[in-house]
Amino acid sequence: MKQPFQAVAVRYVHDVLTGEFLNIGVVLLCPAAHYAGARFISQWSRVMAAFPNAELPHVRRLAAAIQTACDPLFPRQGDTLLLVSDENIASFLSRVLPPDDASIQFSSVIRGISDDPARTLVELCARYAERYLPESARRAPRTDAERTSLAKPRW
Repeated sequence: MKQPFQAVAVRYVHDVLTGEFLNIGVVLLCPAAHYAGARFISQWSRVMAAFPNAELPHVRRLAAAIQTACDPLFPRQGDTLLLVSDENIASFLSRVLPPDDASIQFSSVIRGISDDPARTLVELCARYAERYLPESARRAPRTDAERTSLAKPRW
């Protein structure tokens, strides 16, 4: 059954004055399906190429904090971030990330419907964050069998 979702592209803003940014991930919220997920780029070379003095450890920590807040939200005990059925993505993200960190910002809300929010998250991340990554960063790593077959001569 298709459920409505909200998502945002997560942006690394290197210089708040110039407003230059790169999309580094996507957060998707689908309360009706009890789903919240975040997906980030795995290769940061594009960020370093665009902004050589970027503070990647800090950005990676923030990305990890967002992912940790989304993984698994239902149910959680103790310091809970349980979703409310009518929660919007802005209020959810305001609980996850302090609003005073200007290096991470969010796009306008992307709305849609999905019967598989996890798959939709992967598709949105590919579209919004991974689209302009170098080809080598998008390829899946080779398996041991593939590496072995490449090492053997094919005569």
